[in-house]
Amino acid sequence: MYLACTPIRALVLVVSILVIVQFEQLNVAKARLKLVQGPGAGVASSQRALALRREMHARLSESPSSERKCVLADVKPATRQDNNDLLKVLVYKHEYENSLIKAEEGGPMGELALFHSLLDALHTSDLVADGGVFLASSPASLDAVLVDTPFDAFDVIFTDQYSFAVLESAGLFHLDLDRCRYRFVDFWGTPPNQNSVCFHLRQYLTPYANEWNAPMFYDATVSGARTTDSAAKLVSQEDIDRELADLPPRFALIYGKDAKYFATARNAIASVARKIPLVSTARNARGRLPPGVITLGVVSKPAWRALLARASFVLGMGHPVIGPTVFDAWSVGTPFINPTFAKPFQLADNTRWALASQHPPAVDLAPPGYIHTLDINNAATLANAVDTILARGRLQPFVPPDYTTAGVATAIDATLRADYCRPLAD
Repeated sequence: MYLACTPIRALVLVVSILVIVQFEQLNVAKARLKLVQGPGAGVASSQRALALRREMHARLSESPSSERKCVLADVKPATRQDNNDLLKVLVYKHEYENSLIKAEEGGPMGELALFHSLLDALHTSDLVADGGVFLASSPASLDAVLVDTPFDAFDVIFTDQYSFAVLESAGLFHLDLDRCRYRFVDFWGTPPNQNSVCFHLRQYLTPYANEWNAPMFYDATVSGARTTDSAAKLVSQEDIDRELADLPPRFALIYGKDAKYFATARNAIASVARKIPLVSTARNARGRLPPGVITLGVVSKPAWRALLARASFVLGMGHPVIGPTVFDAWSVGTPFINPTFAKPFQLADNTRWALASQHPPAVDLAPPGYIHTLDINNAATLANAVDTILARGRLQPFVPPDYTTAGVATAIDATLRADYCRPLAD
């Protein structure tokens, strides 16, 4: 599916969350949620959540016995009955605002991209009541939401495993009553052996298809411009031009915001730099990168989008793995060089997924020319790929159908319709 090319323009970045309500009811829930009282209480809450997350990871080792106990993984969910009752949905992403700030400073964006796409899809879904999407990012903000909307009133609760640990510590999770309402935004995927809290495996929503979990894609057609109903920050074209001033007319972009990723790719970078100037947006990298690399430091998301659109190609270095940048590049017609690994790279977050390259899911999703999967340490192979890309010129913008606005909406509606509270046997 090819998308019409659009001019680069000012893009919108989510920076805040508005949840304004008054406290009137639910004394029990309020008592459970009083985890942020006085100076330093928020830090204590985060530390407690982190401890719970580490405890969850400690339970993720191979355990056939735990697989046998998870009977929900062996049943087929019912389909929610069609009626006039539209859904109320809670989205709980712990420390959401801090995650946005860290992403602006060069931190990870993959899971945030999923949450942004989720919120956009929920706000436009015909299955969700008008005003029926509630967003909270701390026990205190959830406390505020629960003033007018009891926890039991939510039909579906979207969260991630770290945020779920916070809800669990707040006493809001009841194993038998609440389990079926949860959906986990799960960037890496969860195989049976890591289903430590014993949810139905299709309650885990992942952007890359696997044999266990349900799909939940991210919208690459609006990359960098995802919105919620919260306040937004506008970045002008003048701001973008200022960030990207003095770049050469033709360059390639290095994928990786941390200088540590360059250690194993220095020879490849030097080889490519002899053919075309290279640009890096790695943080704290000035003076630490190979010769021939133009170091911009961390740029705004709109400027990053503009860099992708201007670059002749994006050069992967092996890490970070399976990030959304590949789809962002394709959406503006920029190909990606996808490094292979000498031996499969084992994910700690999904012990049954070993990666043969930096982004295996992308290999089969694009037409020829959009992804070049190769050993970047093989100088001849790398040089040939670069020559091929430069000789071919610009590609048409492309987004795989599942990663469009319509594809995301279809996946979200499917998980909203699935009723894990009334499972049916296969």
